Amino acid sequence: MTQFAAITGPQMSALTVAQINNFADTRIGALTPVQQASMTSTQLGGLSATSVAPLTVDQIDALTPLQISGFTSTQIASMSAEQQEALVHAVS
Repeated sequence: MTQFAAITGPQMSALTVAQINNFADTRIGALTPVQQASMTSTQLGGLSATSVAPLTVDQIDALTPLQISGFTSTQIASMSAEQQEALVHAVS
């Protein structure tokens, strides 16, 4: 986990969707604010439905509307009601 936490914002934004999907799902939920802010809408949209499950409400609240636009309907459908509510709040 220490190596994961050391990934910088520019390094995070340079990762491919495949590389991000190789992270353990628990690591997605442990993204630092800098790492999360560096993710693109394409990277977020490429996450598996099970990878979005660990995202916290606070993490979702911190996403920009552009980042949120990357989520697919399948990802959104797999989110909890609290996560979906956070999505609505983040884009309003």
